[in-house]
Amino acid sequence: MPRSLEFRQEARARCLKHRPWEKSTGPRSAKGKRISSRNAKKKLTVEEKAAKVAESQIKAVLRAIEIWRSRQVQE
Repeated sequence: MPRSLEFRQEARARCLKHRPWEKSTGPRSAKGKRISSRNAKKKLTVEEKAAKVAESQIKAVLRAIEIWRSRQVQE
């Protein structure tokens, strides 16, 4: 459900008042920076996700063909 214009304006004003981006911190040590740099590699890219979906669909079709063939041989 979309928020009202008034709600969004108030939220914007609160955010501009408190300026949370100035207080946020990232990793400071070399070890922390190394760990943080690997975070992006935990998730798959869009292409990798699409490839996994395509692979699972191909495997499903191959299983269906194999089942169909086994039934054809039995007849």
